Amino acid sequence: MKNWLRIMSLFVAAAALFLAPALSLGEKAQKTKEEPKTETIEWMLYDKALSDAKESQTPILIDFYTKMNCPRCRTMEKKLYTNTKVLKEIIAKVFPVRILLEKMTPSEKKLAQKFKYGGECLMVIVSADMKVLFRDNQIVSAEKLLKALQKL
Repeated sequence: MKNWLRIMSLFVAAAALFLAPALSLGEKAQKTKEEPKTETIEWMLYDKALSDAKESQTPILIDFYTKMNCPRCRTMEKKLYTNTKVLKEIIAKVFPVRILLEKMTPSEKKLAQKFKYGGECLMVIVSADMKVLFRDNQIVSAEKLLKALQKL
């Protein structure tokens, strides 16, 4: 019986020696599998973006969008606003604003009227003095938006 216990304790000790490195490798593998931190757009309120744009002469990107069942908005959310190149250009070149169509403030409604907004989703890029530099009410591709942003 003593021999059996001795053999079992040696077996457990040996298993621990062999498994310990494998377990620590598993922990390291889990740590390296973490998602890399990506930049995100910090959407601004329109009034704040307008005052900052006037002060710094920086253009404003305005996306009139909806949370309703809109294929344009869903596609742009998934493909455009997650594209690394697009994110970098937006962050570097414009004050980004998203205006939820269902909850527009009075100043946002006035702004929409300025663009002859017809109730549809719309993206515009305007200069600090509100001249339209880019306008599209369709699904905006990364290539199309990058081209517009690079012209700024």
